Amino acid sequence: MSNPGAQRPRSVDFLITGGDLNHFRDHAVQDVAVVPGSAFISLVAGVDSDDFMQSSHYNSVKFHNYCYVPDSGNLTVRALFEEADKGECFFRLFTTGDEGDEILHASGSVCRPAHRGPSAPLPAVAIEDLRPAGSDRESGEAFYERLRRNGNGYGPAFQLLARVELRPGEALARLEPPRWSPAWSESVGVHPAALDACLHTLAGAHRASGRSFVLQSIESLSIHGPLGDACWSHARITEVADQPGTAGPSVKGEVRVYDDNGRLVLEALGVRFQYYPNESSQPDSDWRFVVSATFTAEPIEPCLDFWTRHLGIPGPVEFAPYNQVFQQLLDPSSLLSKND
Repeated sequence: MSNPGAQRPRSVDFLITGGDLNHFRDHAVQDVAVVPGSAFISLVAGVDSDDFMQSSHYNSVKFHNYCYVPDSGNLTVRALFEEADKGECFFRLFTTGDEGDEILHASGSVCRPAHRGPSAPLPAVAIEDLRPAGSDRESGEAFYERLRRNGNGYGPAFQLLARVELRPGEALARLEPPRWSPAWSESVGVHPAALDACLHTLAGAHRASGRSFVLQSIESLSIHGPLGDACWSHARITEVADQPGTAGPSVKGEVRVYDDNGRLVLEALGVRFQYYPNESSQPDSDWRFVVSATFTAEPIEPCLDFWTRHLGIPGPVEFAPYNQVFQQLLDPSSLLSKND
């Protein structure tokens, strides 16, 4: 809650011009181009530091409504900043709808560096120690093609993962430098494509055939250095839960990004994805394949996908939780039991 004696909320308008909007057309969910949530964080980070003491720590960031990329023209995003106690500043970002109504897209808070207290130097880690044991390696091209089939379409501006090493629940990815610079700030510390790609690693840790994901929230985001250079993104899933009223799970995890020397440059905790069926490319088939196994079965997904298409019986492939065969058979609400 804000301090009653604090200043009135301040408003800043950001104009996203056609050049940047063309790049955002490389970011689509189920064939619809949307502005990534990372862009809203990038806008907040680019605010004049003389007014808001540009921060590198964000709390309780939530993403509310899609911000669709317009077919032509520019896009204006309005940000409201409200100062609070102990150096905290709350923010909300809106656009204006066709009927003049304000549409909320993102909210959260930033913390002034001067109020966070001194921080000890972060110890470096060995990148080799981050590699998931027994992981499979996937090229960036194969990784993004798999996401595209699931409904998350990324064009060249957002395809920054060169390769991914993954196993269920964990992934390590090599991140390439962004290929473009946002026009609203030449020195912004949070590049929207780089931050978005770091979070892609969490999608690599959770295999979800036939389902696309949407970023819902980030509990805590700390940025210790620029994301402009090549680096490593390590993701680990901490929670997978069914959400009432949705047809897919909610996945929560943590993402840490390191430079080539093993120094931590970004830490995102409590990152939550919501998965939805890919309605835009559901096959004309009533088939649905559910796999339950006592071993890690996700590596057979590409083979199943190839042969079902080759035999003319395409359908989504879903994997029941690891080593839960008997539970799947006994539970009438399980994936296996409901697959008629």
